[in-house]
Amino acid sequence: MNKQSPLRAVVSALLLAPAASSWAHPGHGDETTLLGLLHMLEPMHLLPVAALVAVAAVLRRLLRRDKDRRDKDKA
Repeated sequence: MNKQSPLRAVVSALLLAPAASSWAHPGHGDETTLLGLLHMLEPMHLLPVAALVAVAAVLRRLLRRDKDRRDKDKA
């Protein structure tokens, strides 16, 4: 039986996440006015971006720690 790594599951989830953000809500479509631009600063838009940045930071840290361990084992 082939065991999948947790990293593969996380990457798959991250690749599917943008599909959920494509569901539009009121305020979209008027990106030429100041109100349209301010709409992008609402929590509904900023929180998913912040979550993705946090997940990417954690993944980077985990990958770097794993690489450091492998390099240490080689030495």
